Amino acid sequence: MSLKQKQYVVLVLLGIGLILIMTGAVKAWGLIEGSGFFMMIFGFAADFALLRCPRCGVWLGKYPGEYCQSCGKKIDWNDPAE
Repeated sequence: MSLKQKQYVVLVLLGIGLILIMTGAVKAWGLIEGSGFFMMIFGFAADFALLRCPRCGVWLGKYPGEYCQSCGKKIDWNDPAE
């Protein structure tokens, strides 16, 4: 799976979580909507686990670009081997 595809997976998880929270689909713990809250946590965990530099393994961060901020390697977002 390419980094771009992994990024889409993370965005879908976060989007579904946000929609569930906004619609109040499942209420748990009073003010926190249960399923949406857990979907958002899972989306953030997937972001941290999946979006990493293929060379050094460092998390690409909040604003990833063309190059790794740690090792300087050019990141090919469409390469399925990464």
